[in-house]
Amino acid sequence: MLDFQNSTATTASPATTLLEAVTNSLAARGLIPEDKPVHSLPAQFTADRLAGIELVQKGDGWIGNVIFDMPFGDPDVLTTRENLILPTRRAAFDHAAAIVVEVLTGVRELPFEYADRRPRYRTA
Repeated sequence: MLDFQNSTATTASPATTLLEAVTNSLAARGLIPEDKPVHSLPAQFTADRLAGIELVQKGDGWIGNVIFDMPFGDPDVLTTRENLILPTRRAAFDHAAAIVVEVLTGVRELPFEYADRRPRYRTA
């Protein structure tokens, strides 16, 4: 469900803000391990290179991009594949947030679920 690309845009403030929302919520709950986690993504996509989350409308759907600070010419975006465009902006955010969670924790499971349109964090 992922594609690798090169970013053509600079990381904007909204992308950084979305990334900070995910990383800060994980950190506040003590869910980021001190040791570098093992994840299923290519090794160059690491926590220290995370730069932003970008949500982009594509036709009737949405994609979620996770942007990394990579050397020039290297793929720097993990994105939703074109044939798997998501139906809502929230679904695109959840997809991108799950990638960030995997990079940071080694597990691609969001630590929250939605109730009344607001995220509620799991306690167990």
